[in-house]
Amino acid sequence: MPNSCRDLLQIGHRQSGLYSVMGAKQVETLYCDFTQTPGDEDFQRWVGFNDVKSKPTYFHVSRALPYNETITPIPFTRAILNQGGAMNKETGKFTAPVGGVYFFYFTGTVFLPTATSSASSTRSDFTMCLFKNSNCVEWLLERPDEISTGNRHERIALQSTVNLKQGDQIWLAIGKKKSPGGYLVGDALTNFKGFLIQEDISQSLYAVP
Repeated sequence: MPNSCRDLLQIGHRQSGLYSVMGAKQVETLYCDFTQTPGDEDFQRWVGFNDVKSKPTYFHVSRALPYNETITPIPFTRAILNQGGAMNKETGKFTAPVGGVYFFYFTGTVFLPTATSSASSTRSDFTMCLFKNSNCVEWLLERPDEISTGNRHERIALQSTVNLKQGDQIWLAIGKKKSPGGYLVGDALTNFKGFLIQEDISQSLYAVP
């Protein structure tokens, strides 16, 4: 596949104009002036990247039921969007259909029971983790600044931009550091979203037999 105006000239192109070529990882647009020679400064001008996605991918899932298990993928009960089918709501795992840069965003409401003292063992802590395969790549800690005088609900959010290879999996889990009695509230207040920002199109091209 051509990656420069010189390549295009060699395969017979003579009409000056905009052309799509293969860059290092993405499809790029060049302006080729074939009235010039390849050694001239204005022979090739870089215009920009093409937003090419061989598999458009985005999802939005939610959970209607409470959840309190730790270090296990959080399953979801409703798929509001699932373009490309990469998100499995039953297992709670997203599998990257292509290599590239992805964005993920989680919001939820947690129930925190009353803390009895300022000791770390009795504070109303709640942790969440975004896993890439088996590794936590982003996490949050919800810890009230003061001892709670009663049960409370807190909104939490977690977001991350992740570089994935085809087949990599992303999933959410409650961390080990969770106060007894703490849990994610249901009622569709637990939401997980994600989408492909930029595809490494070179991986997709080379994967074609």
